[in-house]
Amino acid sequence: MVFLVIPNAIYCRNGHFNGFAPEQNTSLRYKGVFHEWQERELREKLVRLAFCPRCGVDNINGCLHCETIIDDDIEHRSERPSYCCACGKPFPWTEAALATAREYTDELEQLNAEDNAALKATFPDLTVETARTGLAASRFKKLIAKVAPAAGDVLRKILVDVATEAAKRAMGG
Repeated sequence: MVFLVIPNAIYCRNGHFNGFAPEQNTSLRYKGVFHEWQERELREKLVRLAFCPRCGVDNINGCLHCETIIDDDIEHRSERPSYCCACGKPFPWTEAALATAREYTDELEQLNAEDNAALKATFPDLTVETARTGLAASRFKKLIAKVAPAAGDVLRKILVDVATEAAKRAMGG
């Protein structure tokens, strides 16, 4: 028997928001048990929410590391989280963006090894709001100026999806 008591956000592994997991209407319970039609309806809705309609990747509604649900407010949509609030690990879309940015940076021929390493070191600090965010954004901007404008734009677009608002503004994205 499936019980969902609080609404939780559903995202695909690429970070597309796909709604909320359905809630059971507890007022329709009979002696602590849901009716069969309610359970069937819930199972059918969860099957329809299994994959992202935009990219076809499977949906998640919780942290893959600690299984804490991605809690959200239905009436006041908040921003998609980058990290789990329970264990601090990055969600799949954050991991993918950081890995893609590192891989793309390795292909930038205009950077020497030292600049390459310094640029990669800015990425984690761009995804969190800390005292280092401004410094990371400043270094990012300085180092990205050493590559072709088109290459810099590609890297900026990869990171802007998971960067904090302050980092986005400082990066020029």
